[in-house]
Amino acid sequence: MKNFKHFFKTQLAVAFVLLSVNFGFAQVVSVPSNCNVIVTNTLLGGVYGLGGKVTDGGIVGMPDPTGGGTFTFGAFGTNIIGPAVGWTIKGDLSTVNALSIPLDPLSYYNAATQTASGVSTNIVTYNKKLRPSENVSTQSPNNVAAWARSKGRVTVGFTIVNGSFSCGNTMTFEVFKIFPGSVQLNPANILIQPTNLPKIVGPDCIVAGQPVTFSVDQVASDNANDAIGFDSYYWSGLPLSGNIALNSLYYSADNSSVTFTPTVATPLTLICCLGKLNANIIPSGSGPDPVLGTLYNACVSKKVGILPTQPNLSITGLCVDTSNSVLNFNFIGTPIYDNTLNYVWTNPGNLWSITPGTPGTWNFNKNGDNNPGILTLTITNGGCAPAIFNYNIKRSFVAPLTITGANCIVQGAPASNYALSPVANLNAVTWTSSPAGLTLTAGTGSQINTVNIVAPTTSAVGRYTLTATSLAPCESSINYTIDVQPPTPLFTTTLTTPVGTSQSCVLRTGGPTVIYTCKPIVVASPGVASYLWGIPAGWGIAAGYTNPSTTPSIGLIPGGTAASVQVAVTARVTNAGVLSTCQSNTTGFNVNYNPVAPAIAAITCWNTSMPMPATKTLTITNVQNYGSYTVTPNASLFSGASVSGGTITLNNPVFLNTGTYSIVVNHNNGTCTPIASTTLTFSVTAAASSVAYAGATAFADNYTYSLLLGETFVAWQVNNATLTANGTTVGILGTQLSLAGTSAISNVSVIVSSGGCLKRIYSPTIGTRGAARQASASSGGTKDAIRGVTIYPNPNNGNFSIKLENFTESATASLVDITGKVFGTYTLKKGDNKIENAGLASGNYFIQLTVDGKTETRKIIIK
Repeated sequence: MKNFKHFFKTQLAVAFVLLSVNFGFAQVVSVPSNCNVIVTNTLLGGVYGLGGKVTDGGIVGMPDPTGGGTFTFGAFGTNIIGPAVGWTIKGDLSTVNALSIPLDPLSYYNAATQTASGVSTNIVTYNKKLRPSENVSTQSPNNVAAWARSKGRVTVGFTIVNGSFSCGNTMTFEVFKIFPGSVQLNPANILIQPTNLPKIVGPDCIVAGQPVTFSVDQVASDNANDAIGFDSYYWSGLPLSGNIALNSLYYSADNSSVTFTPTVATPLTLICCLGKLNANIIPSGSGPDPVLGTLYNACVSKKVGILPTQPNLSITGLCVDTSNSVLNFNFIGTPIYDNTLNYVWTNPGNLWSITPGTPGTWNFNKNGDNNPGILTLTITNGGCAPAIFNYNIKRSFVAPLTITGANCIVQGAPASNYALSPVANLNAVTWTSSPAGLTLTAGTGSQINTVNIVAPTTSAVGRYTLTATSLAPCESSINYTIDVQPPTPLFTTTLTTPVGTSQSCVLRTGGPTVIYTCKPIVVASPGVASYLWGIPAGWGIAAGYTNPSTTPSIGLIPGGTAASVQVAVTARVTNAGVLSTCQSNTTGFNVNYNPVAPAIAAITCWNTSMPMPATKTLTITNVQNYGSYTVTPNASLFSGASVSGGTITLNNPVFLNTGTYSIVVNHNNGTCTPIASTTLTFSVTAAASSVAYAGATAFADNYTYSLLLGETFVAWQVNNATLTANGTTVGILGTQLSLAGTSAISNVSVIVSSGGCLKRIYSPTIGTRGAARQASASSGGTKDAIRGVTIYPNPNNGNFSIKLENFTESATASLVDITGKVFGTYTLKKGDNKIENAGLASGNYFIQLTVDGKTETRKIIIK
């Protein structure tokens, strides 16, 4: 019994299930005319095609984005009662007309209406869940409405009545979207893309060995939470399996993305087709690979390039020689020219004009200078990052390329810099110098076109050739001449010709040849050294010597008029017959002249001993304009002596006695020795004539002197002094003297003038001076042999009077000094005759009186 009951219950349940299934399959939903029934059961009343009828488990294709419309529930048989039909919608479907876009599309699209009741309802394709790429903030509402939608699912709930038995049941069908337009309709044009389908995203270029991922926005799978399944993705255009690294190919769970690692970089055209129903037949597979024989009509594509590699180019004319140089670039071998790539040539400064030739060939004409440079080839492959390749265009080292730098360098000086100009630093350069001896330090890096040169102190002077050589492939050289400046010559002073005459002290006139020598310089072969001498004015070149000289010596004959001179020399170098402008500094050798013995003019007026004027001058007739003169006189003769120019001044010379005297005049010129001296020796002798002593009268001694031809009487002296200092003068009448007194007398002399010279003539006989006296006149004057003449006051200041008592015919008076110089001659009258000579120098003067033929000399003192 128990088993029966169990069996009955089991059979009843099975029957009920079968009845439910039969009733369910008998229910259909009529679809709008733009929707296509793809899968149904015609036995249960289903109808394929547009506007057909779908049964439980069927598939409907709805155009996107404008598809949809009224769906109506219906049933076969009388056992169906449907007053309570309900619609449940999931996925990208809505019961609201999505074509009526409100002003606030954002809130509208986030609020799909997915439930309805009644036999019929409006169901449209709808974008239930906006993805980031569909953000309305970046799209117009119409464009937002056009984005592709995912699949949906419709479940219809209804009531089944069978007699007295009724129960609820449902039917479900899938709604897949059909997208318009496809690249496969025109596969030759990659630019044709459906506007409502998301594009493939991923890198624009692939690189061998680097993984890449490509994907489409999840159009077919963005309602995963509704648990209604996904639509399909189909990928094609991937690299061949042999060109994908092992185990590197995989797809995302919904097949919306693909990842792989290419082993070979080749251009690709990736195609992703979306939607199970977007094909000529329903594919047997859901992806990710297309089903063979199936034509997919809703696809997007992406052209994927490869990062360009440097092409194999042949370059004609790689070395630039002149400003009109032409280069030619063309592809050779593999990879060959690819017309799908974009090739662009550029060059800094636009120094090259570029003319495209046949595909893969370019001609370059050099503009302006012929500097080397860089030609840049930029290859782009669609959206790939550009590949940039530089080609160094080198140049041959020929004109107008030059080497710049100093053409004259100094031994031991800091380095001098030399460079190629215009800049040629793309070339590898070798720097050399000939002959050897210079120190070269080539530049590196950006300074490869430069070199620093030092001339060591041990290097030979003269001409060097600096050579810059470009290395392969532009083997050529350019030269530059550098002269190393000779060092400043060094004088040597060891030669003396003859002994006693050195190079620094010479005889200016009439002396021997003097040889000047400097240290020779060492000259790099084949240069020749020469020496340019600076010869003092008035000097001559000795026989056998030339200026300039090829030897470091020159013989000179001193002369000229300069007080001191300098012999100069400059070292020079001649290269290949051309005198270099790179000469040494000029050095000089100071030369002085040897002293010359002074020559003194003949001395006159010293033939008799007597006091001289306060100074006496001598003349040096061969006075020199170099050095100095000194005088060494006998100290007993002078109180001092000095020399100015060629005049020797003797201060207070006194020659009271006859005899021989000497004066030494020295010429000294610094270090030039010995001092040259001249000794002036002369004798003072007694005069040929003498004063005659006439003997004594009753009261006086008498002396007379007879004037010789050309002589003029000046004065009488007693004991080498004035008469008043030695006794009373009885009378002086011209050249006659009468003396009286008791003082001792050592000498009596007369002073006369002859030819401008004063002579003192002594009396060979001296009297005894008798005891008789001549009465002295009062202090106001003196009376003498000429009666009636008084001179007063005496002494005076130069103003005095001559009082003449009487005369018969004429009376005159002359005022003279001891040298005979006449200061005035006066005609006298009777009475007082005033004489005014204030300002005369103090001393002894004489009044020579002539009255009625009588002559008398009287002495006056000027204070």
